[in-house]
Amino acid sequence: MKKIFIVYLFISISITGYSQSDTSSLFKKNKLNGHVFLNYARYNSPFISTSLKINVGVGSTSVITIPPMEIDGIVTPAIYGTIMFAEASFYYQQKFTPWLSLNIHSISLGRFGADAFSLLFDGVNTIYGGSIGWKIRMFKSEKLIVSSNIFVENLSGNFINIRQFVNDILDSVPDASISKNIPSLTGGINIKGAYAFNQTFGIQAEIQLNYGETYTHDNKSFTNKTSVLGEADFYPRYQFPLGLGLGYMLSSTPETSMKSGDYISLGIFKLAYTGSPDYDLGLEFMTYKLKLYEEIKDPFVTQVIFSFKFYF
Repeated sequence: MKKIFIVYLFISISITGYSQSDTSSLFKKNKLNGHVFLNYARYNSPFISTSLKINVGVGSTSVITIPPMEIDGIVTPAIYGTIMFAEASFYYQQKFTPWLSLNIHSISLGRFGADAFSLLFDGVNTIYGGSIGWKIRMFKSEKLIVSSNIFVENLSGNFINIRQFVNDILDSVPDASISKNIPSLTGGINIKGAYAFNQTFGIQAEIQLNYGETYTHDNKSFTNKTSVLGEADFYPRYQFPLGLGLGYMLSSTPETSMKSGDYISLGIFKLAYTGSPDYDLGLEFMTYKLKLYEEIKDPFVTQVIFSFKFYF
């Protein structure tokens, strides 16, 4: 009986130890001080890990009033319309050491009129391309991590302006073209950090600076982006797999504004499923005011982005 008890005890300890070790090894997400940080579509965390992030989003402006236009002496009446947005991107990070990773980012963005009149007025605008860079961990403690990312970004903007094309033809402009394809090559650096107050609450922030070609190609210029994101994850303490994020981003980068030099203030609200040890799943709602043209009152843009991130 004593031998049976000893064998049973040994097996129980072995199974328990394996189970705890296995659970720990399965958990791959970013964590400090017991807090698991959320994933955001337009923000990449300061953590060094191997992961793949995919974002797909759509959006539209509020109703805009398109003023009368004169085409070949004919004045069109004022009309109402909306402009649609679509985007898709992926971000892959390969960890080499606890303090160094390679990052590859690909992005496609589109802006186009939702009806014939807004399509005539704003045309079809797309931005596509990507970036490659290195992320270096600068500091890490129990509650705080700070990293820096150095990267090169190559984007191409294709702008189809039907209204301008018609006017150029009527004005006998030589080599009139309905579309312009403008490449933009920039280099940049950012510093980003994450701080965990406790298991439930955390904050992330980033400052980014780019320098390079603009879409007007008049000269090279600086663009920048600043982000602050507060969040709560209710799973570690309450076993309820819900994460909430609330953030603010101020950006003049072309992939956000589609026009270098224009600042956009974005408000971000995040809903996330946090019950998995190796992937993040969530919806982000973003709203901001977009400067289109001087003759149009700046409309509000509302976007919804589905974001998925898997940790290897």
